[in-house]
Amino acid sequence: MSDRKVAGFNRILVAIDDSQYAYAVMEAAAKLSSLTHSDVVVLTVIRMPALVGSEGEINTKSITEEEKMIQSFHKSLIDKYFSQQQILIESKILYGDPADKICQYAEAIEADLVVIGSRGRGALRAALLGSVSEKVVRNCKSSVLVVKKH
Repeated sequence: MSDRKVAGFNRILVAIDDSQYAYAVMEAAAKLSSLTHSDVVVLTVIRMPALVGSEGEINTKSITEEEKMIQSFHKSLIDKYFSQQQILIESKILYGDPADKICQYAEAIEADLVVIGSRGRGALRAALLGSVSEKVVRNCKSSVLVVKKH
């Protein structure tokens, strides 16, 4: 039986934003994928307004620049944390509500685990503002590992 079957993980979805928390999340995901030989998909969701009246209201130049920045960030993190691993690593950018898109994409790619960061806002602030990681834990069909910054 292969290590993958013993560990039970075939694919890990790593959901990051462009904050410093991404480093802790990627480090945790790299350790897990190294142990389980799991493929990894690094995902960032760009928040978009739920309803946009017309295409003219979207600043496409700004979106293109943000995409390039995220692609570069993904590449630097993948190079830093996964350069020694012989696994499939993909980078993906989606648009919309982050928690919803993370859960939908995890299901679409049949991720066994979602790794996501937590800013540790505190219970009251998270309850008032909502929290992407908390929503993912509640709504995702996959198991979820919430990484707190060191």
